[in-house]
Amino acid sequence: MGGSPRARTKMGLRIAIVGAKGLPSRSGVERVVEPLVQRLAKRHQVTVYCDARYTPADYVRNDLSIVRVGTVAGKHAQATSLFVHSALKALSADKHDVVHLHSVEAAVVAPVLTLRYPIVATAHGSPLRSTRAKWGPTARALMGATERPFVHLPEVVTSVSEVDARYFQSRYGREVTYIPNGMDPPRPVAASDKSAVCARLGVTPNDFALFVAGRVDPTKGCHVFLDALGRMASPPTALVVGDLGQVPEYASQLRAASARVDVSFVEPIKERAELMGLISACGVFVFPSLTEGMSMMLLEAASCGVPLVCSDIPENKAVLGGRTTYFRSGDAADLAGRLAWALEHGDEAVMLSTAASEWVLSAYSWDRIVPMYEDAYARAIARRKARRHARRL
Repeated sequence: MGGSPRARTKMGLRIAIVGAKGLPSRSGVERVVEPLVQRLAKRHQVTVYCDARYTPADYVRNDLSIVRVGTVAGKHAQATSLFVHSALKALSADKHDVVHLHSVEAAVVAPVLTLRYPIVATAHGSPLRSTRAKWGPTARALMGATERPFVHLPEVVTSVSEVDARYFQSRYGREVTYIPNGMDPPRPVAASDKSAVCARLGVTPNDFALFVAGRVDPTKGCHVFLDALGRMASPPTALVVGDLGQVPEYASQLRAASARVDVSFVEPIKERAELMGLISACGVFVFPSLTEGMSMMLLEAASCGVPLVCSDIPENKAVLGGRTTYFRSGDAADLAGRLAWALEHGDEAVMLSTAASEWVLSAYSWDRIVPMYEDAYARAIARRKARRHARRL
């Protein structure tokens, strides 16, 4: 990385982030990008290209360069226009040492960006391997078509999911580096704060089941959770926290199912301290996703040391191993049984949750993970230089 004035500056590398909606984060990819760039900015110059519809006009960061780009409204057009307009801005700027693409779908602009910059591309899920229920067949086919350029065009390819990394390597024969998502140690939550958020939402501390998702679509498995509650002899009070507006028909289905159980729907909780206080106060956290990349929500719930019941999809098992209670994915009857066990065997559930907390806070510390990305940037720059040198010979 040394030598060339373009490869290094007094402030480290000049890194461009393309593919995330923007900052501040609310859910999804942005939840990974925000803590990553905060740490990178301590040693490097970081530019984040953001959707002007997502990032407020008055949002300013002293540690980062925020570039807001215009996008086209629409379920499919908005993301694509963000990728394209961000790439054009990055090309016209000509001031970056490396571009970090986030999400497989963002690889639609890789053929253009690679003309000027070395690229590191990170998968937060596979469009082909994971069928997202909120997308139609045409949209899934188009997103899946980006997998090949995602794997083959960047100098370095990474995945936040170990399962996806193996998938990409097997399908496309290209080295894919597994770099998991990171975790910050949760701040201790005072008992009074837990009581306050519980009182506001009408639940009793340590006596309710909790489901949380940024966007509540069918792949998150909330319908399995509500079905399981309806099958229990003595179901706990439950909270469903998240945005139900992504798939209106699915939201109607969930509300109809909730008529049989004691469940309340809560809008997304934007204040992280309040959300973590709610998670810390629950009796059991239920994570019934049918598909995932590597969920930040699962990491955060595990870090709080609360009893967990998770679907047994490979992505969840890769994260927590044997440190939690699993149920057969999509099987409401099995979830009902596991949920009853967790509620009835509090001491054993807490032993598991303590082990999960200790594991995620050590294995997924950002202090370990950020250097992995810095190494990926260095490799991308070196490979780009090597290729250019080989062409001149």
